[in-house]
Amino acid sequence: MLANHPYLLLKLNRLLKNHSVKCMGVLVADKLGMRHLSVRIDPFVGCNLRCRMCHFSSPEFYGRKSEILAMDDYSRIARLLFRKAVQVVLGTGAEPTLHPHLPKLVEIAKQEYGVPFVSISSNAQLLTMDLATKLIAAGLDEYTISTHGVHQDTYERLQPPATFEKLHRAFANLTELAKAGSHKFSVRVNFTVNPDNHAELGEFFDVFGGYKIDTLQIRKVFDVDGAAYADRDLSRFETSLEATRLKLLEECRKRGTTLLCPSFQTKPEAPNPQAAILLPLVYRYASPSMVWREDFDWRHESYEVFCKRIHWHRRLVSMAFTRAAILARDIQDANRSLGYEVGS
Repeated sequence: MLANHPYLLLKLNRLLKNHSVKCMGVLVADKLGMRHLSVRIDPFVGCNLRCRMCHFSSPEFYGRKSEILAMDDYSRIARLLFRKAVQVVLGTGAEPTLHPHLPKLVEIAKQEYGVPFVSISSNAQLLTMDLATKLIAAGLDEYTISTHGVHQDTYERLQPPATFEKLHRAFANLTELAKAGSHKFSVRVNFTVNPDNHAELGEFFDVFGGYKIDTLQIRKVFDVDGAAYADRDLSRFETSLEATRLKLLEECRKRGTTLLCPSFQTKPEAPNPQAAILLPLVYRYASPSMVWREDFDWRHESYEVFCKRIHWHRRLVSMAFTRAAILARDIQDANRSLGYEVGS
């Protein structure tokens, strides 16, 4: 089933050009109760690190009071959304391993509601063998580790107060569990390349090649409000970064690892408004304080009642008959009109 492969669904989204088909497809899926939602949840709004490229490096943001998602509220969100979810991702802009019942959150999504793809995105500093074992046993499909340095000094400078030792411990724990083979899962690495770490990226597998890594995702540094890291200009490194990308591509092919990495020399194509339209229609963000939209009284009304109240199906039909360029423009500015809440 396609629902078991959310990354394939994203690829199909890019290939499918007709936005009207997408809008009507979401409408039909919702009416029939089919799985089509991408649910992203921050079960704990807070972090144990102050990564320099993240909003948690801002004293103002870091100083906010942490919030934890109560189990009753999580169960409520599960009842509202999980039967229609293709995937549930725990951790979008905060650290999920700070939640005391994280394995239970995975178990509810995977075993009670049969969500095809359940993943965690984390800095992995708190991923002990005990926690990793419980997460995998609960049915976790993918663990994503954010690491933005190949060498110890770079890693610890960009992601304070993380330690390189704990990072390697996390990779080692997951690799050992994979070798045990009792439960199948994948490991994904998220690496944001910037002017301080670009030179060592080509050595990634020299340092981490002994560990289980199924997907290596490399992203260009981007603007995050309040982040301490300010240098985002990679233009002077384009030639070397492109050579690194090709080297990693070859290495990943040998290892059977998927590489997700943009070209560093090819000019980006003009944005395809058709490709940008699906995600806001199926993305549902949740945290301890809100679900999807501020006007959703999620503790007291059902998802279906809310969709009816905001005329969601009628709006999907209207969007299907709106010109793609106009719709894409509205989506970019449309947190209020489409309810698209960016969690990360």
